[in-house]
Amino acid sequence: MALREIWCLQTQLALLQAAFSEGGSYYQLVQSVLEANPCSFSESWHAMFHMDEVQNGNQLGVHQGRKCWLMNFAIEEFGPVILQREAAWLTLLVERTTKVQELHAGVCQVFATVMKSFCADPTWDMEAGLLLKGPPGGKNARIYMKLGPQLQDGGAHKAVFHAKEDSPTRLCFMCSNRVAAKSKLVDGENQLTCKLMGTSELSMASDSDIKQTIKRIKRRSTTLSSEDFKLYLQ
Repeated sequence: MALREIWCLQTQLALLQAAFSEGGSYYQLVQSVLEANPCSFSESWHAMFHMDEVQNGNQLGVHQGRKCWLMNFAIEEFGPVILQREAAWLTLLVERTTKVQELHAGVCQVFATVMKSFCADPTWDMEAGLLLKGPPGGKNARIYMKLGPQLQDGGAHKAVFHAKEDSPTRLCFMCSNRVAAKSKLVDGENQLTCKLMGTSELSMASDSDIKQTIKRIKRRSTTLSSEDFKLYLQ
């Protein structure tokens, strides 16, 4: 009988409570952001998740057996300056790439597990609020959160969502109208650019739109040549 391996995945809310209750810089950060940008049931903060594959050893080495998948958690309302600091991010998971590859769905199975623990846990409602207990003599804080941005580079985005990394003409499968077009930024080079600058200009795809796209791709794969199908996927 095969043995089942146990992975250590830290619950983001428990880790948030632990960091807050210790006092110190993280406690002061949450309290200062809460004073400057209060959150409520109608004005929730946004939970950010970062996932990437990192190399702990010599990046120029022949053997890269120490590669690991790393997943971190932070709050978007900390602001861009604070989020540049490693101390603002709480580490949820560190696992060897070789172990992740043994899973049936790879790293996207790991990502889905974390998302379900945050968005679909029957024991709590993320928008109902979380009471963080401060250190002895400190103040408690109640915060409200909902799912926010996902921070990934092209390689991680491809591995998690099975998208085309940074190369496709349509930059994001969630944005229906964010399409790269020809530009004349550099003479003689057919560089691509996108004119959309703000989130208010985006037209977001629905679950039905994405499912229909997958069905169209599957049908075209049986009727187009390999070269034409590759161009169609672009």
